[in-house]
Formats: sequence, C-alpha cells, structure tokens
Amino acid sequence: MASGRDPLSVHRSLQRYLSTILPPPWDVQPTRKERQQRPLAVVRPVGPAPATGSAYVREYEQPYEVFAYPIGVESQPWHGESEARWVLNTILRAFDAGHGTGRDRGYSLRVPLFDYSDVLISATIPVDRQPLDYLALRLPRGEVRQDPDADDLFTVNVDFRVNWRDDGDLRRYEGAVLEEVVIPDPTEPPPDVPHPVSPLLDHVRIDHRVP
Repeated sequence: MASGRDPLSVHRSLQRYLSTILPPPWDVQPTRKERQQRPLAVVRPVGPAPATGSAYVREYEQPYEVFAYPIGVESQPWHGESEARWVLNTILRAFDAGHGTGRDRGYSLRVPLFDYSDVLISATIPVDRQPLDYLALRLPRGEVRQDPDADDLFTVNVDFRVNWRDDGDLRRYEGAVLEEVVIPDPTEPPPDVPHPVSPLLDHVRIDHRVP
C-alpha cells in the first residue's frame, strides 16, 4: 500500500476533518480513554478495510463510526438534547457538503486524505500538510440516544463507510515519455497536411512528462 493511503492516514484524516467541524471546546479523538471530559467526539473504524481491484489499482472500503458526547445540564435536560441534535446535524451537513478546492469544490461526501503514515496514533495531528487525495464517504446516517442513567446526558452516533483508491504499485517510467508536441505555424503549413491548423495555435508547445 502506498504511503499516505494506508488505514492509519485515513483514520487521522477523518479525525482532522471532524476537528474542523466541531470547534473547541470539543475534543476529537481516535479512541476513547477513561475519564475524558465532555464535550468529546471519537471517530474510529469498526471493521477491516478489504481491497478489491487489480494489482495496479486497488479500491478500499472500511466502515466507520463517530460517537459524540455533548455536555449536559442537570437542571435543564432539554439543553443536552438540543446540543446533541445540533452536533448530529452539523456532522451530517458537513459530510454532505464535502470539501474541495478548485475544480473539486462542491463535490459532496468528500474528505481530504493526508499522509500521516509517519505519525503515531497517539500523537498530535500535524496541520502543515497538503492533501494527497480525497476520501469518498458513503451512507452516512446518525441518531441521538439518551443516557439511561442520566436524563441530561445524550450521545450522538453517526456511522458511514469510507472508500479510497491506492495506485501505489503502478510502474513509474523515468524520463519523458513524450518530450513535446509542436504545432507548426499555420501561415506556412507543410504540403502533406490536408487540413488547416487553427490560427489561434501559433507554435504551441505542450510538454508531456511523467512526474
């Protein structure tokens, strides 16, 4: 599997995206530890990431879930429920809106994929990185549950599936596959060219190189 397209990077990328959706004092973590204080959100995989496809391009799909724990107010149980429904709507709307730049802006159910293959799951997420690709989210759905032992405490549960592609085993050719394509001056076409060349193209050079 290519660097940056591993399940760890997917997990940390989802954590980073949810951290932008739920601002402080919310704390978004990849796992839940004992005695962590509300408001807290935990995003975690709940199954393996089997691969399909060829030896050159593989497709992965993995189930995920988010648990969010808003603050409750004992004297105002409605406050906890209101906060929980706000969190649920915020997450679902952010997933549906998606994220992108340039031509990708406006594509729904997309989350940036960052290379965190060198970052331990217990370490702080670096923010000075550019996305490699996008994760595709499928079938996000959620619900709000009341704590059976406390009227003012509620839990938000969102589950979805994540898809991503890995083409890391594709062979990379060194050097230029095609140096350049030269379109001749249309005022002096060679005699063996049956069709005229557009006058808008004047000595245009297109450089095709493999990165």
